Amino acid sequence: MARAELASASFPNLVVLTLARAELCEHVPSLGRLPLLKHLTMRQMHAVKRIGDEFYGDGGDSAFPSLEELYLSDMSNLEEWHTEPTTAERQIASFPRLSLLSIESCPKLMVQPCIPCSVEDLKIKMSNEMLLSAGSLARLSKLKELEQPCIPCSVEDLSIERFQPHHNLKKLDMSIRLPNWMARAELASSSFPNLVVLTLAGAELCEHVPSLGRLPLLKHLTMQGMHAVKRIGDEFYGDGGDSAFPSLEELFLQDMPNLEEWHTEPTMAGRQIASFPCLSRLSIELCYKLMAQPCIPCSVEDLRICFSNGMLLSAGSLAGLSKLKVLQIQICGVSSSSSFGCWDWLQYLTALEMLYIWGCLELTCLPEDIMYLPSLHTLHLDQNKNLRSLEGGGRKEQQQPTPLFPALQDLKIEGTDMLTALPEWVGGLKSLQKLHISNLPQLAMLPDGLQNLNALQNLHISYLPQLAMLPDGLGHLTALQHLEISRCPKLAMLPDGLGHLTALRYLEINDCPKLAMLPDGLGHLTTLQHLEIKDCPKLAMLPDGLRHLTILQYLHISNLPQLAMLPDGLQNLTRLQYLKITNCPQLVRRCKRETGEDWHKIAHIPRIRTSEDSHKIVHIPDINIWPEEDGEESSKPSSTLATKFLDQFGCARYPG
Repeated sequence: MARAELASASFPNLVVLTLARAELCEHVPSLGRLPLLKHLTMRQMHAVKRIGDEFYGDGGDSAFPSLEELYLSDMSNLEEWHTEPTTAERQIASFPRLSLLSIESCPKLMVQPCIPCSVEDLKIKMSNEMLLSAGSLARLSKLKELEQPCIPCSVEDLSIERFQPHHNLKKLDMSIRLPNWMARAELASSSFPNLVVLTLAGAELCEHVPSLGRLPLLKHLTMQGMHAVKRIGDEFYGDGGDSAFPSLEELFLQDMPNLEEWHTEPTMAGRQIASFPCLSRLSIELCYKLMAQPCIPCSVEDLRICFSNGMLLSAGSLAGLSKLKVLQIQICGVSSSSSFGCWDWLQYLTALEMLYIWGCLELTCLPEDIMYLPSLHTLHLDQNKNLRSLEGGGRKEQQQPTPLFPALQDLKIEGTDMLTALPEWVGGLKSLQKLHISNLPQLAMLPDGLQNLNALQNLHISYLPQLAMLPDGLGHLTALQHLEISRCPKLAMLPDGLGHLTALRYLEINDCPKLAMLPDGLGHLTTLQHLEIKDCPKLAMLPDGLRHLTILQYLHISNLPQLAMLPDGLQNLTRLQYLKITNCPQLVRRCKRETGEDWHKIAHIPRIRTSEDSHKIVHIPDINIWPEEDGEESSKPSSTLATKFLDQFGCARYPG
C-alpha cells in the first residue's frame, strides 16, 4: 500500500531513514511527503529498475521539502530516475534543499531530465558515465564539490568533455581522461576561481600535467596514477603573474612510476617566478625515478617520501628546508652511509620535530646526525629489519660534546631483527615521555639506565622472545602512568619494584606463558584504574593486595586456566565498573550469577561479562539480535521491524 498520506501521518517527525538490503523490493516507497526527512539512504535494492512519480507521493506543492542528503548505493538494476515529478499533469517542485547527492555502484542509472539543481556536493562512484553528461549536469549552478572516482570509461568522446563545471566549484575529483577545458592555464584560472580541492587520478595515458599554477584559491592538490607523465616543467605553473600556486598548502604525487623530473622553480621569459609560497605538506609516493630540480620547495614543513627515489633525500633536494618539522621516510633504499648526503644534511634541519624511518632495509646503524637534532621530540624506527646498532655512526668527531637527543619525548623501536642491545644513551633521555620497544627477536635485556627516565609516562614492551627479566630499577619510574608487557615467552617474573609505580593508571600483562606469579607489590598501585591480565597459563592466583586498588574501574582476566578463585576483598572495590572474565573455566564457574562461590565478591559490579555469557542469544520483542564478535556485523538480513516498515510504505516485503 504505497500511500504517501499514510507515510506522512505515521512518521511526521522522521529525520533520518535508511532502507537497505530489500533485495526483492521492486518499487521504492512513497517518501516525498515526509515533512522533516533530511537524510535518506537507499542501498542494495537490486530489484528496483525505476524511480518514478510514485516516489514523491500525492498532494502538496513540494516533494521532499526538507531533504538535504540523498544516497543511492549498490542498486545494480536501477535504470531511470525521474527528478521532476508530475501529478495530474502538473509538475511539482522537488528537492528544494538537497545539497549532497551520492550515487555509487549504479551502473545503469540515468536521470531524467537532470540532477536536481540545488545540489552543491555531487559524488558519483562506479556508476554510469552518462551521469556526467551535459544534460544531467546542466543546471548545477550551485555545485561546489564534484567527486567521480573510478567511473568506467570505454568511450573516447567522454561526456564530461562537454561539461565545464560552474565557476563556484570548490572541490573537483577527476578520475578519468582529463578534459580539454583543463589544458590552458588562463581557462583554468578563469573557470575555477573558487576551486580549493582538486584530485586528478587514474589518467594513465595523460603525458602532461595540466596548467594549474594560476588557480588563485587552490589549497589541496592530488595527482595520482598518471603513469605516462615523465616531467613536471614550467607548463605546470601557467603563464603570467608573479607567483604560481599562491594558496597551495598540500601537494600529493602518488603512483607516477615514470616521473623523472620536477622543476620546482619555474621561469617565464627568462625570469624566475615565485612558486609554492604556502606549501606546507608534500607527499611523494611510488615515484621511483623522481628527482626535484633544484630542490624541494623551501616552505615545506611536513615531508613524506614513500617507495620513491632515495635521491630525493640528497643534500641538494633538502637544501633550504629550514621550516621542516615532520619527515617520514618509508622504503626508499637509503643506507647508513652518506653516499646521498642525506644524513649529513640532517644536522641542518634545526626545526625538525618528528622523524619516522620505516622499512629501510639497507639501514644498518643509526646515522649520528639524527642524535644531535636540537628540536627532535619524536623518533620512530619501524621495520628496519637490518638495523644492528643505535650507537650512531658516520659523523665527524665533535670539538665539544653535545647532548644526545636533547628534546626527545617519544621513541619507538620496532621490527628490527638484528638489534641485540639498546644503547646506554636511552637512559640519558631526560625529556622522554613515551618508550615503545616491540618485535625485537634478538634483544635479550633492557639497559639498567631505564630507571633514570624520570619523565617517562608510557612504556610499551612487546614481543621480545629472548627477554627473561626486566630491570630491577623499573620501580624508579615514578612518573609512569601506562605500562604494557606482552608477548615475552621467557619472562618468568616481574620485578618487586613494580609496586613503587605510584602514578600508574593502566597496566596490561599479556601472553607471558612462563609467568607463574605476580609481585605482592601490585596491591600498592593505588592509582591504578585499568588492569588486564591475559594469556598467562601458569598463573594460578592473583595477589591479595588487589583489594587495595580502590579506584580500579576496569578489570579483564582472560585465558588463565590455572586461576581457581578471585582474591578476597574484591567486593571492596566500589569503583569497579566493568569485569570481564574469559577462558578461565574454574573462575567462570565460581563467578556464576547468584550461585557461584565467588559471586558475592563481584555482585556489586555494574557490568560483568564472562565467556559463558558471550554465547547466549538475546531476544528482544519483534527484533532478533545475534551476538557478534567485536568489530563484526551480522550477515543475517532478517528484521521483523524492517518488514513492517516497508509494508507501511507500500514496498514489497523484505526478503527472508
